[in-house]
Parts: sequence; structure tokens; C-alpha cells
Amino acid sequence: MLTDLVPSGFRALAPWRRRDELADFQRSVNKLMRDFFEDEPAFLSQIDAADVGAAFAPRMELQEYDDKIVLSAELPGLSDKDVEVSIDKEALTVRGEKKEEKETKGVGRSFSERRYGAFERTIRLPASVDKDKISAKFEHGVLTVEVPKTPEARREVKKIPIKH
Repeated sequence: MLTDLVPSGFRALAPWRRRDELADFQRSVNKLMRDFFEDEPAFLSQIDAADVGAAFAPRMELQEYDDKIVLSAELPGLSDKDVEVSIDKEALTVRGEKKEEKETKGVGRSFSERRYGAFERTIRLPASVDKDKISAKFEHGVLTVEVPKTPEARREVKKIPIKH
């Protein structure tokens, strides 16, 4: 670039450098406005690319009690027929698909942050769970899976005093 030929002490005096920066800024603003008013704004594809998996991934909560582990997952817009819960040797897997329902008739422009697609979440379980007594229920868009612990795992916890 031409400014590279100017000694460093004189770069502050180079007025064309400021004009180049302003021109770059103007081009960026023009591109942003052009993208915003086109059919599919560029920032939407940037959001999709930046998002983890860019598909629907349910939020989960895991709680451990003395006698069981409880997993709950938010699955709004799904029914129990859209979800599958399975267990193998050491992991519990929740999978399903949130299908997109789209009606474009009479819609001029639209913007959606809702996510659709297949999902799968796997949680490692301790060896001390009773796999034969796992239960799952689905109510009001929330899946709750209860994983009971074996009697051996329900040991009594003894607190140890700390001396100072």
C-alpha cells in the first residue's frame, strides 16, 4: 500500500489514509444495508454458522439425589412421539426431531430464530444405576427421566469434621 512507503513518523500526516478508512467504513455500511434489505440477509447465515450445530438442541438439567438421578429436557413444540429415550452400558441418550412448520402464504417478509432439525444428547451415567427401573414422562413440553440408583449406591454419607 502507498502508506507503507511513507516513513512511520510521517504517517499521521498522510491524509489519504483517513480517506481509505472512511471509504472502507462506507462500503461496510452499504453492504450491511444492502444485505438487510435483500431476501435473505447475510447476518442470518452468520448466526446459523456461529450457532452450535445450527439446529435445535434442547436445554437440559441434571439433578442427583441420594436415591436417583433426574434428567429434564425442555422440548417445546414436541410430543412424546417425537422423542426417543434409550440407554446402553454407560450412557442415556435422548434423541428426536423438531420438524419445521412453515406457511409462507400471504407473508411478505419474515425473521425466525426458532431452530428445527434432529437432535441427540447423551449423558454418561455412573455404573451404580438400576437400568431396569428407568422411567420417563413427557408433560407440557418437558421430558423428565428418572434413573434410580442401586441399593449399593445409596450409601450413607458421613461428614468428616475439618480441624483448624
